[in-house]
Amino acid sequence: MNQEIIPSIHLLFSITKKFHSIEKKFSRLFKEINISPQQFYFIYLVNYFIEEKEVAYSIDIMNYMGVERAAISRLGMRIEEEGLIKRISNNTKKVQFELTTKGKKTLILALNLIDKDIKKNPKENSNAQKIASAIDLIP
Repeated sequence: MNQEIIPSIHLLFSITKKFHSIEKKFSRLFKEINISPQQFYFIYLVNYFIEEKEVAYSIDIMNYMGVERAAISRLGMRIEEEGLIKRISNNTKKVQFELTTKGKKTLILALNLIDKDIKKNPKENSNAQKIASAIDLIP
């Protein structure tokens, strides 16, 4: 085995392990408002793109989440069924979304839960911030 790639492999496994740990934490955190981490990220991105570009397209959400079009379509349909988002265009290649009133309230509740958790566990969240910064340095 090429010895030069071993540190990269260890880093990849460490990042994956930390990601799963964070995902479990978010799952527990969001249980009381009945959304998954993926649903949170989706509605967060809809809100983000509306604030930044005044429009939220499925293709932008797909690129940020790093998943295939079919996965975004299924997730979007589930979130829409729950009344958190609404499709405002249905072009199969470029679906446009907006947050419903319920979606906006859910996003605020989720962000408040995250804020409360950060204040409760500042050291743990500081470590997560350091990891995120380190990952950003990877080419």
